[in-house]
Amino acid sequence: MSDFTREKNRADNLQQQLNNLKTAHDTQRTVAQLEGDEAKFRRDEAIEQRQVNKALHENLVDSVRTNRGLGDIVFDLRLQLGDRQQRHLVVLDELKTARLQARRKGGGLGALPSEDIQPPPPLSGKVVSSRYGIGNRILYVEVSVGSDDGIKEGQLLTIFPGPGDGAAQKTKYLGQVRIIHVFPDKAVGTVREKAKNGVITKGDNVTSKL
Repeated sequence: MSDFTREKNRADNLQQQLNNLKTAHDTQRTVAQLEGDEAKFRRDEAIEQRQVNKALHENLVDSVRTNRGLGDIVFDLRLQLGDRQQRHLVVLDELKTARLQARRKGGGLGALPSEDIQPPPPLSGKVVSSRYGIGNRILYVEVSVGSDDGIKEGQLLTIFPGPGDGAAQKTKYLGQVRIIHVFPDKAVGTVREKAKNGVITKGDNVTSKL
């Protein structure tokens, strides 16, 4: 083989190596470009997602704040409604008491002959609760006997101290209650007559016997 041929083959080999290096370089550059584009896309996507999450969080905070405010408003309205309902019930109780007193006297507002009120049957029960109405003018007492026991509106019950007041006080008279509201298993009345220094409390005895 002549020197010319050898030099030509060598030149061809070098050219082939150069072409291979160029191809590899182009491939690496393309891969790097694709990886860079993908990284940029992921960064942009992460930034966009953070913005979306931030907006959702702000909306959630606003919703919680709004709901809390609405809850406070509802709570206040319920308190106002409860106060009005309580006052309404007290006024109705006072009106009913006035009518029963007029009925007992035989004249006046809502009056009916006193003989319309039948005495209660023999029974005994307990004081469930006691409270004063508006202005502390009328003492209301809830008792554990009702219409199922034969109690009717206008009837009188007598109250004696409960067991917790001591054996010596079991027969002590505390007062009389005139019934104004009757339910199947309980009734509410107003204290018509109360013993001096007598305190009517939960657990005191209630009887129809004088």
